[in-house]
Amino acid sequence: MDGNVQSFRILLNDKLVLIYILILNSMKELFIYLLLMILGNTMYAQESIFTKNVNWKNYEKEYDVKEKIIEVNKIKDELLVYLKSNERLNDNLSSFHFIDYDFNGEIDIIYSGNAGTESLRTLIFERRNDGFYYKIFDKFGEVINIIQQDSFIPISLVLRDIECCGSNQIVYEVYHLLKETKSSKFRLSTKYSSFRETELPQIIFSQPKLFEVENEKYYLRLAPYIEVSNKYEEDLHIDGNIVHTYKRMSKGYAIAENTDSTGRVWWFVVMLNNLNLKGTYSEGNSNEIRNYSIGWMSSRYLKILH
Repeated sequence: MDGNVQSFRILLNDKLVLIYILILNSMKELFIYLLLMILGNTMYAQESIFTKNVNWKNYEKEYDVKEKIIEVNKIKDELLVYLKSNERLNDNLSSFHFIDYDFNGEIDIIYSGNAGTESLRTLIFERRNDGFYYKIFDKFGEVINIIQQDSFIPISLVLRDIECCGSNQIVYEVYHLLKETKSSKFRLSTKYSSFRETELPQIIFSQPKLFEVENEKYYLRLAPYIEVSNKYEEDLHIDGNIVHTYKRMSKGYAIAENTDSTGRVWWFVVMLNNLNLKGTYSEGNSNEIRNYSIGWMSSRYLKILH
């Protein structure tokens, strides 16, 4: 039979339903096939904030190279001095982004990249009435994700800081924009920590699962499999792929899932670090709030709470 197939998606009882419409030209009939995608939580999956996935073009005002250079030269900060003195300004123009991030009608500048330190940095420059840009935000780490619920809602920033000087830590920080009396400022709301070489999920559950550890000794790992525990990793200073050890009643959220070659189901977890255990916490450059550890745990002895 001759025909063509079209498809669209609808919400049915809060579930995503894929509808195929098959139009048969010869019979002039319309057939509608409902395909319920029963794929567990992956049906409601979304992209992970821990993987680099920022498309600046979706948020910034586009300038050509000449316009960018004119505006960047209005920045009143040592960043500009560093880039110019080392003849790196042109090479780093793509790291300058022109955004009205707080919806006040003014285009400000977000710089995320090389700023003369071993770690990458993110700086925000606010345009003032004199036409120049002044620094209002300066943190270690690069922007790897932008969170925005809708086009008219101010953005939130996700920074990834790969720590220097031999540290094994990678710190992820989420900054939300808060309106204050005379201005808006990005404030640190959440901080996550992982070891280098931690395997990150590309897709996460849209609804995390709160759980509690049932065993007295339970491991957080770099990857969703068991590596020989007596193999000492010189570069990471850990045994096998074990990052931390947690006690019974430790809590966390499962946000992704993977199954290894033996059939064991692993969860990528955010540990709430609710028990003050040695080796559970990790430091970061903005350590005024609690740090949540991320990694993989076998789901076998993790009890879903609700």
